[in-house]
Amino acid sequence: MRAQQKSAWRMAVLSTCLSAAIMVAMDGSVPAAQAASSDISANIAPTATATASSEDTADGSLASKAIDRIVDGYPNGGDDKEWSLVSGRTGWIRLTFPAPVAIDHVVLHDRINLTDQVTGSNLTFSAGASVQAGSLPNNGRGKTVAFSTRSVSWVQLNIAAGRASTYANGLAEFEVWGTTTATSASAGSGVPADNLPGWRQTFVEDFTRNAPLGSFGSIYGQDWRGYSGFGDTNGNGQYAPDKVLSVSGGILDYYLHTENGQHLVATAIPMGYDGQTYGRYSIRFRSDNIDGYKIAFLLWPSSDNWNEGEIDWPEGDLAGVMSPASALKGSMTPQGMRFDPPTRAYSATDSTGWHVATTEWTRGLVRWLWDGVEVGRTTIPTGVPTTPMRWTLQAETSTPQPSASSAGHLQVDWVTAYALR
Repeated sequence: MRAQQKSAWRMAVLSTCLSAAIMVAMDGSVPAAQAASSDISANIAPTATATASSEDTADGSLASKAIDRIVDGYPNGGDDKEWSLVSGRTGWIRLTFPAPVAIDHVVLHDRINLTDQVTGSNLTFSAGASVQAGSLPNNGRGKTVAFSTRSVSWVQLNIAAGRASTYANGLAEFEVWGTTTATSASAGSGVPADNLPGWRQTFVEDFTRNAPLGSFGSIYGQDWRGYSGFGDTNGNGQYAPDKVLSVSGGILDYYLHTENGQHLVATAIPMGYDGQTYGRYSIRFRSDNIDGYKIAFLLWPSSDNWNEGEIDWPEGDLAGVMSPASALKGSMTPQGMRFDPPTRAYSATDSTGWHVATTEWTRGLVRWLWDGVEVGRTTIPTGVPTTPMRWTLQAETSTPQPSASSAGHLQVDWVTAYALR
């Protein structure tokens, strides 16, 4: 089943609009997008060396597993995907960076089992005052701890207490958000052309070859040209890439318009239909204000089995604010899929200006960023997709449908993708 075949139920859910641009997380923590400034843009923990007061080597629950970008662990059979003490409720884990870094928040994920839980903790640094981190959600969901920006060579979590049932405290993941030279370009105009901490660049396109209408597929490849000849998700538009897609002056242009009473849209497939499992995807784009049209840039199952999940970002009417969502793996019912996070979040600005939208998909966690600032993240690790997905840049009709005179341009400056390393 392709993306355009999703039920009207999904459309109703994703059309729901809340007035708050950034919502407070269910556990009361401050979302990273609210805490972080625009130049604090990457989880740099994987560049550090992790040491701990103890680590469970027998089960492979090493300190280094707290910075592997995977939120998982016991009882899912992933003991080697988390850090845990050998035993006990108290201990510490330190991340030491190869050079000083500027950081302003961390995100802490407790072990995902419901028996062991950190109920008291604080952060200490190579420079600056300590910060209370308190109790962590008892299911692996991230807790953001924000503080004034500081330059440090190490950061340490000190676990001071655990719930009564705790056998061995630890972490599923320890994120540290800070600046790096490689990531600073992600919110600017130039296409990133290098690896990032924890990520290996696998795809980049900045549209250096012109392609008039009707020639995009022959110049950039038929997969890039995407869907053709059938209806869009809402049923009011038709995929017509040869009448919509062109490239000029380094910009991919979607000309969304109506011909002979038919609304014309397009869906480009940058990396082909096979897709990959896990990745980081960034796109720099803008749009005109085009009534009746929307975008849904998404990761869609390569198998076309919607029950494997779906990851949407950015999604929204043109040129409104954008909102992320992830369809929970295995949640299919006759009414459609369930989506995460439970509280909607929105981009801080609309899409009329140039912006970079980034999706980070790792095992058990998806994060969405707007110009380097986190907008939202998933909250249910077991619902995150685990099978190959293809990157799909979908422009389509919205509700209500466009008028015959509604027309405009969606423009893409560059796209790039990464694999975990």
